[in-house]
Amino acid sequence: MIRKICVVAFAFSSILFLAGRPAFAQCKVHITASPGATVCAGQTVTLAVDISQCPTGATYHWSTSATTSTINVTTSGDYSVTVTDASSNTDRDTITVTVNALPVPAITGSTCCKVGTNNVNYSTALTGNNFSWSVTGGIIVSGQGSNSIYVNWTSSGTGTVSVIETNPANSCSKTATLNVIVTSVTFSATPVGSACDGKIQLATTYPPHSAGMTYVWKSNNSTIGTTRDLLHQFSAYGTGSTTFQVKLIVTHPGGCKDSITSPVTVTNRPDASIQNTNPAPDGEWTHCIQGEDTTFTVVINNTSSTTGTNTYYEIDWDDGSVHYSSSVPPMGVSHTYSLRKMFYLKLTVTNAQCSTIKIYNVFNGSNPQGGISNIGNTTNYAAYQRRSNMFFRKIHF
Repeated sequence: MIRKICVVAFAFSSILFLAGRPAFAQCKVHITASPGATVCAGQTVTLAVDISQCPTGATYHWSTSATTSTINVTTSGDYSVTVTDASSNTDRDTITVTVNALPVPAITGSTCCKVGTNNVNYSTALTGNNFSWSVTGGIIVSGQGSNSIYVNWTSSGTGTVSVIETNPANSCSKTATLNVIVTSVTFSATPVGSACDGKIQLATTYPPHSAGMTYVWKSNNSTIGTTRDLLHQFSAYGTGSTTFQVKLIVTHPGGCKDSITSPVTVTNRPDASIQNTNPAPDGEWTHCIQGEDTTFTVVINNTSSTTGTNTYYEIDWDDGSVHYSSSVPPMGVSHTYSLRKMFYLKLTVTNAQCSTIKIYNVFNGSNPQGGISNIGNTTNYAAYQRRSNMFFRKIHF
């Protein structure tokens, strides 16, 4: 009797256990994280529910209110999901996601350097992290692996300095890059015309032009132009040659500036200069006729600064008269203009290697006078009014 009772009690206990076990008891809900539950800022974590042991027809409810089997998260926190089967049986799992902050590298150093500049320092804050540097347009000569490097710049153009800073505690890293304008300036100087002209075509050959780039040309420290290319006539008098120090300054957008100075040599030529020692009241080369005074006599004196090397002088008076031609400098040479007009006196001075021609405008005429019925002699007056009292035009050959 006692043994029967024990058997019955065991059987009853077994029946109660089986009857009270939920139908969902075999479902093992598990959250997986890809690429992992610990990541770096900027990465996305995909959380997925593993219900391989659960019945079909299950539904999902995440702590984010999502109802899908997977969700994507980008911030730290606890994320949980509750899975319910068709019989309303549930299981729940929770996972903690950690998103680590990235390092914040910031490079300091020169952003404008000439080609050939050496040992230029670039650095970022010392944080206890690891550093890996790279450079384009130059060479790292020291400091790799630390927070400070030194660079030799070897190529012109836009170079870069980059650093990858990595936190060894969590392997999170971030890259910073600094652009550096590596400058170089070159120009060509090409004679135009004969050697005696002194005309030189100056042309920028590097860098290529870009919007906002500006140019300044200087000869012996005096500005001679502000265009990319420049045709300039150098004044060099005497015999032999003269060398000018020509400097080109190029400024890039943003203010980065570079320059180069190179010698430009031109052939010297004679200085063609004279003075009228008998000027009219109206000016050295201007005679305004009044009353019976209808002629203008000029008295020429040589004022050339290269008289010692000049070999020949010629004056064309521009009125059909005989020229002055002599190896002797004109001193006290007089000539009278009787016609009322503008004359173009041409002076030619020659030395052993070159000739120089200079034109002097000589005016002999009258101002308008009287009333409308008699406005006086106006020959060449309009041209005269547009010029100053001293007429001067200079031409070199």
